[in-house]
Amino acid sequence: MRAELILDLHGVGADVGRARGRDVSVFPALGNIGQLWRHLGVDISAIHVVAPGSSSRDNSGATTFGELHTAAWWKTEEVFLEDQQFEASLSFCALGEDGPVGLNELVTTIALSRSDALADSSDADLVIVMSNSPDVAPAVTYARGVPVMIAGTIIPDSGLSHARLDLSWMGLLKDRFASFKLNDVELRDGRPWSNGVAICTPFGRTDGRDLSPGGLPSFAESIALFDPEHFRLEDHAVSPDDAGIASVVHTLGLGTLVHIEDVSTHRAKTANTTSAAALYRYAADNPDSPIVVASARPGLIAVTSALDSYRISNPERILRLCLPEREHWFDEAGFASARPACRIVIERTLTEPLFGEDEDRTATSDVDGPTLTLLQGGEDDSKAMRRSTSPTLVLYANPNTIRDDSEQWRESRQRRFLLLGANGAEATPANHGDGTFLPISLGGCTDFALRRPPIRPGCVVEGVLSSSGDRWVVVSDPIERRRSSRAKASSATSATETSQAA
Repeated sequence: MRAELILDLHGVGADVGRARGRDVSVFPALGNIGQLWRHLGVDISAIHVVAPGSSSRDNSGATTFGELHTAAWWKTEEVFLEDQQFEASLSFCALGEDGPVGLNELVTTIALSRSDALADSSDADLVIVMSNSPDVAPAVTYARGVPVMIAGTIIPDSGLSHARLDLSWMGLLKDRFASFKLNDVELRDGRPWSNGVAICTPFGRTDGRDLSPGGLPSFAESIALFDPEHFRLEDHAVSPDDAGIASVVHTLGLGTLVHIEDVSTHRAKTANTTSAAALYRYAADNPDSPIVVASARPGLIAVTSALDSYRISNPERILRLCLPEREHWFDEAGFASARPACRIVIERTLTEPLFGEDEDRTATSDVDGPTLTLLQGGEDDSKAMRRSTSPTLVLYANPNTIRDDSEQWRESRQRRFLLLGANGAEATPANHGDGTFLPISLGGCTDFALRRPPIRPGCVVEGVLSSSGDRWVVVSDPIERRRSSRAKASSATSATETSQAA
């Protein structure tokens, strides 16, 4: 049996420290981890190490102790990796004021990406996640390629594919040249401990894996991961509903038929990683569908700030909705990668449909199969349908009117796609490149204050005309997805004109 290993460095380090009577994390030797799994019948072909805090600094700008500890450990390990039969890599997540942000999400999405990648190769038959956190369970549930197994001294859910490791084994991971003696316990045969408790699921089994189809309804044009609680506005006593967020997605021109997934319905213990896993799965399985993230969960903010680090494919299709003001979770500026999601600010004039004031909705569902159920009418009908169906398979749309409504709304509120000028300090409507240029300023958005949009000459952004009419207020990052679409459309038009001329 060959496997790739995802290592939660600080989680495993805490186990090693506890086994050796220490109150702090003691980082393992990677070679010993490989040796341990060889004793258990598994040859490790690659280890993907996940640790927090590569780009975090305290207020003085000094490097944190955790960074120094991790950097020193990795530098030592690199010396010994030349003698190992596996490759190793190190990935970092953000570090907020209260600890790591997005660490379990990073472990989960790396495991899912490796499961998919190995499905079409012979490099490994299994992905093992070494962690004691219950949050990594979606790595097993959402895997579609080779099986994923969780391994740790604590297994929170024995219904998942797992290997329960003896704490005494963890103490051996620090002694680089120790001889492993595992008390004649053969994990590969599924033999029990002396107390009769099974210590593993047989390798290759998919216990706990959701084998149901992961695709979207056939007529879905876009996807929205929606978190009503985290998206609630201060001046409303109730949270937005999913029909409201769908209406916002329509109005912004991001899709007429929207598949809504209410992430607040995910299991409480794994809600953050389940949301990240769902984002990964949708992005991987639906390469042409725009994905809208309407949530202020720190983990999802971390994922959408570094889509490449979290192995999210086609990041130009993913957009993050932002409120003008939200609670400050952590400063993403130092953590954001070269490929963050585009952020679009919902200014106050766009919050009206969030709370279900529109009486002319059409709700469409194919939960029970290919037959479509149409409910015409107001809010009461929509609520009745949501109670009787899964919130993850509900589509809201009115295809006959939404395009005109969107155009009228943009016209009435002077919200435009803007082309930035040569110096990046002024803009004109993108569909009137020869029009009048006005100066620009950034919208009052907390997300923009934490990470300034990369305003560059020639980019297309969204903006609203100021009340004085003398400047554009930018309410989005550069919109690469639409720019790519325009470039393709322009190329196709040019090719057609050339052929007609010929």
